[in-house]
Amino acid sequence: MGEKIVIGVGMTLLLLFLPYGLSMLLTGYDKDAGEIKESGIYVEYEDGGTLKTIDLEEYLIGVLAAEVPYDYEEEMLKAQAVVARTNARKLATQGSNLKSDDLKMGYQNEEEMRGLLGETRYQEHYGKIRRAVAETSGEFLIYQGNYIDALYHQVSIGQTASAMDVYGQDIPYLVSVDSSSDVESKDYMATTVLEYQDVLNGLNNLKTEVNTESSVQTEVNSSGEAVKTGVESIYGITSEQYSLQIEVAEKSEAGYVKKVKLGNHTISGEEFRQAFNIPSLYFYTENVEGKLRIVSLGKGHGLGLSQYGANQMARQGAGYKDILKHYYTGITIESIK
Repeated sequence: MGEKIVIGVGMTLLLLFLPYGLSMLLTGYDKDAGEIKESGIYVEYEDGGTLKTIDLEEYLIGVLAAEVPYDYEEEMLKAQAVVARTNARKLATQGSNLKSDDLKMGYQNEEEMRGLLGETRYQEHYGKIRRAVAETSGEFLIYQGNYIDALYHQVSIGQTASAMDVYGQDIPYLVSVDSSSDVESKDYMATTVLEYQDVLNGLNNLKTEVNTESSVQTEVNSSGEAVKTGVESIYGITSEQYSLQIEVAEKSEAGYVKKVKLGNHTISGEEFRQAFNIPSLYFYTENVEGKLRIVSLGKGHGLGLSQYGANQMARQGAGYKDILKHYYTGITIESIK
């Protein structure tokens, strides 16, 4: 009789703790211990055609899932959580509700995570992300009493860009810092080759506000199609020598493009990068067999935190606070509890 009681008690305890044990085994964390605290700031977002509203801290889980590769280190995820929270709180200073479109950050729900990773990897990754958010709860980045613009990018050229490089103005916490491990990334170099018409289309999109009918010309291409080429008159670029008239006019000390010459006009390197979807602001152009070839190093605008570099720092033992203080000069990490 006594043995039956012991067995019965044992089975009861097993049933009680089995879900806990499975959770720990699959996700690597205790949901009760890693409970996420509400911030009081809510985000409206669309999920499967349905408009939903959740607390910012819970929303950050989906942001990290979308913005950071699943195999990145936990300390890097924590750094990204603080970055994302800072940018959200900066927008929320005028009110307590945010729209996902205003945040300009990706979002991935649990179903999408499962579909991309499979159940086992999803459980592991979800646990890492949730811990990263929970363990940095309420933390954000401050410079001289204000939330910073916590900019970030995927891969630098080996050192990050400064605000002066990109915007032509000094922002003390966005200066160039070392990120030399980025040269090991598979995304370090990319090449873009553009046909002449692609160049015209890209410039046309960049300068649509001055493309009046009087400035638009029409030419017939090799296929006999009428093509509007008003951009040529806007920038003074001729179809015969367009590639020779597009060149990098000015670079920063670090090598990031500040200005690009287009015929008789000059635009910023960032405008040119966006017009042609160039992965990085560090690039050069060349004429190859009648086409414009753009070779770029790095991925992203180069400002602020390099995700690849931050992950390499984490792999070498750096904590998330050290990572953040490396990439954002002179900031403090503060919190609302």
